[in-house]
Amino acid sequence: MIDNASLHTRAAWVILAGVLASSAAHKFLDVAPLQINAPSKWQLGTAINSRHAGDNSVALSVGNRAAALANHSSQTEEAGEVDDCMLRLLRGPSRYVRIELEDKNTYLGICDISSVTPTGQEVLPYWATLGSTLNESFVATNCIDGKPGTCCHSEMWRQHLTVQFHSPDIDTLRVVNRVCEAGNCASRIVGSTIKLTLDPGGKYVLWSSTFFDARKEYIFKDIKANSRLNGMAKHLDLHQRPCA
Repeated sequence: MIDNASLHTRAAWVILAGVLASSAAHKFLDVAPLQINAPSKWQLGTAINSRHAGDNSVALSVGNRAAALANHSSQTEEAGEVDDCMLRLLRGPSRYVRIELEDKNTYLGICDISSVTPTGQEVLPYWATLGSTLNESFVATNCIDGKPGTCCHSEMWRQHLTVQFHSPDIDTLRVVNRVCEAGNCASRIVGSTIKLTLDPGGKYVLWSSTFFDARKEYIFKDIKANSRLNGMAKHLDLHQRPCA
């Protein structure tokens, strides 16, 4: 014969077991949706490779999500560092040639800069500025007057030159270096950088090269073919956006 105490004890154990089972069920329900929405690498492989008919919908959902993420990642990589200001400048009519002296202990001296389009049409420079100017005899406009005998010349600080062209079709650049026997002027530019940019400050670079040796004249060809603009052409049909 079972006494009342034993019955109470058994009833308590039954209630406790029910509570524990209910708690475990809630925990499972809380975790299960997260396993579907954010599967780990192991779960992705399991879902995709599963041969059970009941898993097909999960595998399809995971596969679609993975494909969407891969497509988004690919588009982001193709866009690169294109920002709003760059999009506006890409649609603009101007390109800038910027020469930055590598040796900061000497002067930058250039006598002429000119450009040609892929069809052979000459593009005249519109505007030029130096980071610093030696004196009134060597102003920046001397670099764009079409006279190789007149040169622009910087001080021994802020040794850079920027020239604006009103054309996006710059394909060849001709740079006439300053040559003087006394100061070995021709070698001052060796190691320096020349860039084709979207802005006068040289932030948005489409193409760049280096003056590898000392000479009177440099010709840089096939600029458009080697320009970063090839990868950005898809942005040219976008509306202009304001710079930040």
